[in-house]
Amino acid sequence: MGQVDLQSLRESRALSLAQPTLSVGAGVSLRKGRTHEVIGPGADLFAIIAAAEQDRGILWISLYRDLVSLCPTGLQAYLNVEDVILVEAVSRGELLWAADQALRAEGGFCVILDMPDQLSLKESRRLQLSAEQGGGLGLILLRGGVSSSAAQTRWDCTPLHAEQPVWEWRCGKGKNGEMGTWRVTRTGGQKRGQNAKDTLHMAPAASA
Repeated sequence: MGQVDLQSLRESRALSLAQPTLSVGAGVSLRKGRTHEVIGPGADLFAIIAAAEQDRGILWISLYRDLVSLCPTGLQAYLNVEDVILVEAVSRGELLWAADQALRAEGGFCVILDMPDQLSLKESRRLQLSAEQGGGLGLILLRGGVSSSAAQTRWDCTPLHAEQPVWEWRCGKGKNGEMGTWRVTRTGGQKRGQNAKDTLHMAPAASA
């Protein structure tokens, strides 16, 4: 079983502009300069863990009703909340505009776009082109279903019933053959006032 110490990865600055991919561990990698779609009730956790692996700014773009549900105490168990910029949009159009501008910006930011519905193919292509221009990482949380898109990968993240927190991460779309299924667990205590030294255990799981 492969395992990753999130704290060690943060300290080693696992993502730099010179690296073409972001390694989350155990064979899971996300290509930079691309957008990646995430669906399912575990989508937020996937995005947070991916964002934690870099030393660049993190922009979380969402409608107000979704932003207020973010818990700073929960976030700081995985990443430095000082690195997170919350961008509140008042409409769907503003969401897409803000994400487009953030992805195009120089600096290789991690841009998390929380979409209340699915993207059209045209919208997806525009965001993909913006990510290619800026060189950062685009994570699109889709709350309203999926459709044909230009994203590099699509992940379905689901919590499983177990004695300890367990998630299943399934990559159902990968332009470079990234598809597969992983079983994910998290252990370790949280220390108040600093990022918790938790461990993320990941192992390939047989596809259903």
